[in-house]
Amino acid sequence: FLLFFDVRQRKYLGCYWECHSDDITNVRFHPSNPDLVASGSVDGLVNVFNISQTTEDDALEYCFNVETAIDSINWHADPNGRDLVACVTTTNDLHLYDVASQDCVARFEREQITQALHRTSAIDCNVVGTHNYGNGSFFVLAGSNYNKGTECLRTLRYDNKTLLPDRSFGGNRQIVRASVYNEKERYLIVTGECGLLALWKCDDDNDEPEATVNGASKGLKQKLHVSHRAKPY
Repeated sequence: FLLFFDVRQRKYLGCYWECHSDDITNVRFHPSNPDLVASGSVDGLVNVFNISQTTEDDALEYCFNVETAIDSINWHADPNGRDLVACVTTTNDLHLYDVASQDCVARFEREQITQALHRTSAIDCNVVGTHNYGNGSFFVLAGSNYNKGTECLRTLRYDNKTLLPDRSFGGNRQIVRASVYNEKERYLIVTGECGLLALWKCDDDNDEPEATVNGASKGLKQKLHVSHRAKPY
């Protein structure tokens, strides 16, 4: 279920009790319409709500059945300005839906994404998520779990139902599990299984930017290696 709170007044506003039948893994508000929110769940459903409506039944506008557990979702737009929702599954597949028509406009299985990355082992392919470029297009951030993720972290540009190689990120030191992209400043920030925060500046003239690793994260990692607490037994 989805709970709504007004954080300014610390007030409970309401709940959608029947929208999903399993754990909700991701919630995303529309980038320009604050009344539209999409949710993805382990039950395989992506729901789009208009939260300006007073009841849950009236608020539910669209529902897509991905038929597999969902890891993350995000809002995008096609060249004509139509709303799209991208969905990354727990099996590292990527689905793209047209919100208005509820049609699946593109689907990329793990093997196809591996080929687009110019890798050979599909079982090691790790799809982190999707992000908007800010110019009407978007990209997929993906890498490899091989050798603790240090050998491959790349972006694939979505273009007319295909994924094209776009950018390679050098200096990655971990298997990446989450990412944030600043469309205006063109910064990519990632974190992963080693607990590091890495930042890249995605300039047009820099094909393989080097990562800046957060100093506090490095210090924490070193401390974890040298600190030994006495066992109480």
